[in-house]
Amino acid sequence: MKRIAIFAHYDKDNLIEDYVIYYLEELNKVADKIIFVSDGNIANSELEKINNITTHSIVKKHNEYDFGSYKRGYLLAKELGYLETCDELIFCNDSCYGPLYPFEEMFNKMSPQQVDFWSITENPKGIILENNEIKRNQPLKHVQSFFVVFKPQIFNSEIFENFIQSIKHEESKDLIIINYEEGLTQLLTNNGFKYEVYCQNSKQKDNAFLYEYVDLLVIDKNPLVKAGIYRKIYRFIRPNYRVIKKHTNYNIKLIRKDVKRNKKPLTLSSFIQSIFSISNTASHKVIMIGGFPIRIKRVSKS
Repeated sequence: MKRIAIFAHYDKDNLIEDYVIYYLEELNKVADKIIFVSDGNIANSELEKINNITTHSIVKKHNEYDFGSYKRGYLLAKELGYLETCDELIFCNDSCYGPLYPFEEMFNKMSPQQVDFWSITENPKGIILENNEIKRNQPLKHVQSFFVVFKPQIFNSEIFENFIQSIKHEESKDLIIINYEEGLTQLLTNNGFKYEVYCQNSKQKDNAFLYEYVDLLVIDKNPLVKAGIYRKIYRFIRPNYRVIKKHTNYNIKLIRKDVKRNKKPLTLSSFIQSIFSISNTASHKVIMIGGFPIRIKRVSKS
């Protein structure tokens, strides 16, 4: 089976970390070609680290985040005719460490399935923009865009092409999720395309890829773990290196090296925001504390 991978990269110091190199080496075992797209200004000396792994590199600051990199990689692959003989198109990025388990195991299970696209995880809830207000914890299931695979009926379609061409800079992460991550799943399913996910347990709980990552790793054999778990949450929730060491052969030194340079301790305010949110419905105010909803019925004014 012939696969083309578009790998989105960003590094605040314009470096290519060792964990990224390992990821690309393993990705190269399941992809015939890798197009590396960095939203930055990486020196040639850094690119030399991956010259023997990747097929092409696109290096330019574009401020359109991962989807902007996906767009540029897709357009190059199409221009060069790679998609004409491609069986699967992979969009993936450097926001994860891994693979903790060989990618071959996942592709051997997922590629034969009779679906139009697939991903590693699904989020059963999402966010919407309504009357210029962001509303969270909405029943809006969608695949996670850090690793998603498309079949030819999608990536050769006008629907997909138009979506890719529509990608532009957005002012917030919420708008990126709404317009592109959630938007892509909605667009494809609304047009009759079907999908499946590798980690079945991710269907059960909001943000399972963050808060239930140990179960996904052990039970579902999730090959990727989000870097943010180790970079950002470590002061309040101790990152579990032991489970990776116990259940996989992944070199945790790759994680520790990256965390040492990129750790972002949560402030008290950002921690509170991560576990506490308020949203409104027509009849209730909903307060979420640590994932548990408290519904307060609105009192109608007579």
